[in-house]
Amino acid sequence: MEIYAEFDHAVGNIGYADNGQLIFSYHPFFSPKIRVVIYDENTKSTKPFPNEDWNTVKTDDDNYLDSVLGVRNDSQGVVWMLDMGNRNDVTPKFVGWNTKTNSLERIYKIPAPASVPTSQHNDFVIDGTHKVFVIADEGIARGGDGSKGALVIVDMETGKTRRVLESHYSTLPDYDSPLIFDGKPLSTGEGKDRKPIFIGADGITLDNNDEWLYYNPLSGNKIYRIRMDDLLDETLSEEALGERVETYANKYNNGGLSIDRDGNLYFTNVECRSIGLVRQAINNCPFLSSMTICCGQMESATTKMAICMYPLPKYI
Repeated sequence: MEIYAEFDHAVGNIGYADNGQLIFSYHPFFSPKIRVVIYDENTKSTKPFPNEDWNTVKTDDDNYLDSVLGVRNDSQGVVWMLDMGNRNDVTPKFVGWNTKTNSLERIYKIPAPASVPTSQHNDFVIDGTHKVFVIADEGIARGGDGSKGALVIVDMETGKTRRVLESHYSTLPDYDSPLIFDGKPLSTGEGKDRKPIFIGADGITLDNNDEWLYYNPLSGNKIYRIRMDDLLDETLSEEALGERVETYANKYNNGGLSIDRDGNLYFTNVECRSIGLVRQAINNCPFLSSMTICCGQMESATTKMAICMYPLPKYI
């Protein structure tokens, strides 16, 4: 393992430009002035992505990046940024920037009812086969307690949005699994009003064949999955759709979720700063193990951050 880069602010999600340059969001929890940046490996410096104008708040329209965490690139060189809109109460949206032509590709708005007052559109996947985005909505904005966790679907061709599996057990936090850091529960509020934070649908990833969507609440000990064909079947009732969800594997309280070409799942074990591994199911039995990959220690509760590159072994 090696440290690839270090920054004075907490890194959110990462993606890549068509030329391989690293692009990432600064975590919106810390209200960064610049929301998304591109990293120059040669000069070890960053600059606003896609430019400074898009990182500047406007009063006459919402064509700017307000509160970005999710960042992913597609196979066409477009970097998609998921703007939660929570900072200045603007409509959530996707902003796609074409890194081949250095131009705006498209904006997809995510209005009500796909977005609700407690929506915190955390992360997403890009399904090039079915031409959709699928978002994990944590349900913790504006005082939310995760009880409105859901998945949100955005059709790339029509722009149509749809909210599904809201308050389903697979998108709800486990209220018996508080986040524990250094022996103390992660909480909000002061004094007698202080209460633990519980986070709904958070980690989300898609297999290499765009067949199975894997996702999970951050607060909880299960990873779930559903076939994309079922998720996109609008003839299914909400109840029938919920019955298509499968409990796939055990886990710890986690943030990010990713998958490799062999179907192994990787998740961040946020409480002990390690990475968990769920090996691909054999005989319908996935196997949970863990890799302790500690790097970029956060200095107290500040924003010191590092990005680590880790060459995954063939067998773990």
